[in-house]
Amino acid sequence: MNTYWLSWYHDIDGPDFDSTTPYHSSGDSHRFESGRYVELDCICMAVDATSEDEAKAYVHGLYEAPVELEWRFCDEKHYGWGPLRDRFPYGAQSQP
Repeated sequence: MNTYWLSWYHDIDGPDFDSTTPYHSSGDSHRFESGRYVELDCICMAVDATSEDEAKAYVHGLYEAPVELEWRFCDEKHYGWGPLRDRFPYGAQSQP
């Protein structure tokens, strides 16, 4: 088991995800694609999982509808690693 520090672009006009899971919005991004202006939120989250695929599957499972995600990064950390506690005031990790 390891902890994975993941980040992805969340389309704010797309399906929502379970916001009770600890996460951090590190900013926003914008782009024009397929004839529409897309506003994206850059989300970061720590997830305990046995593999990168399992960690990403956990994030996909948080969404209320299937969604294709554009990953910014997925960094493997030691088990129990956590981001700065000011980003996650309760110090919780997300576990599948």
